[in-house]
Amino acid sequence: MTTTTSPSDERRRREDTGAVLEVLIGFLEGHHYGDGARLSATLGPAGQDEDPRRGRLLRHVPAEPAPADQGEPFRHRILDVAIDGAAAAATLRPLPYGDGDGAVTLRKSDGAWRIDGIKASGTACGP
Repeated sequence: MTTTTSPSDERRRREDTGAVLEVLIGFLEGHHYGDGARLSATLGPAGQDEDPRRGRLLRHVPAEPAPADQGEPFRHRILDVAIDGAAAAATLRPLPYGDGDGAVTLRKSDGAWRIDGIKASGTACGP
């Protein structure tokens, strides 16, 4: 049995993929270049189960010299992205403040994608 995708579904998939990539790039570049506003714009609202890494990033990025200002090359990569409806997951290498891969989850709410979870795998992350 062959499954076909309608042109509108394909367009929506491309738009969502582009939007998720834009959020992930903003997250990584916001950290690397010390742009706290850009970093903050990629993160969803804090909930009861807030990842403590979120708060550390938002406090640390504007307060400390940016990795770019210290001569560090941009070495972050988006390894993969999977989107399922209004949820997405991505693997980044490395996460900010870490040497290991990390899993990032995103949610689409009111038409906008935002990061709602960051989890390190391997080396712990955090300033």
